[in-house]
Amino acid sequence: MVAWLPPDTGRELRWWDERHLQSLAQVLTDATESWLAAWTAQRSALRVHCRLPVAADLQEQAAYVFGGSDGAGAWLGSRSADEAVLAGLLFPGSTRTGAMARAVLERFRADGLQRLATVLGLTSPASCVEAPPEGVAVPGSGAVTAEWAAPLPWRLVIGAAAAAPWRSRPGASTARCAGPLAAVHEALFQREFVLQVELQGCELQLGALRDLRPGDVIRLPHRLEAPANVRQEGRTLFSAHLGRQGGAKAVELAPA
Repeated sequence: MVAWLPPDTGRELRWWDERHLQSLAQVLTDATESWLAAWTAQRSALRVHCRLPVAADLQEQAAYVFGGSDGAGAWLGSRSADEAVLAGLLFPGSTRTGAMARAVLERFRADGLQRLATVLGLTSPASCVEAPPEGVAVPGSGAVTAEWAAPLPWRLVIGAAAAAPWRSRPGASTARCAGPLAAVHEALFQREFVLQVELQGCELQLGALRDLRPGDVIRLPHRLEAPANVRQEGRTLFSAHLGRQGGAKAVELAPA
């Protein structure tokens, strides 16, 4: 029997259509190229790639935060504060470090950040020393990560609320089925699946292995609290746990 959770424990899943990711990436690319063209002689193609966030995105501390907190903001990684990167764009081949050069660099950076805030519809950025909230990396959170290609190694994590206007723009994929939703066990109960459950291995003597027959029972060191990997065609689907019945746990060999 599957123990289903009550409806109030669920959360809304917000996913991205690939076309919307590409659209947001193009807008950020255009804003970046316009910024560079206004300040530098940089004319090389500089691309921005948008993807779903992963846990590794939270390991880079942010240097600037746009908008509000939680899902209503966006966090630009600490590499955006690297003056050497910006100096390489603004003063290529030069090592200017004077007060005037630093002032120009700061105006250069501020203009670039403001252009990002404008195209995203967020408030002006503020300096911060924090990592994006952990919730942005949860699958289906609705957040998105934008990464700039070299020579501008920026990473921007956009929270779900801040990214919502881009997910809902015209051109979104429509639902494939307009019928009512059904519980997974009801929708799939008439289909057959071949799944493999991977348990902790055990050691057998060659003679004992040769004498095994269908119906024999082998004691396994796999603990009840240890996860068992469930695979289909070599791909891991999820982790499961063994149950206990009649005070014992066992795997019975079946004819192929």
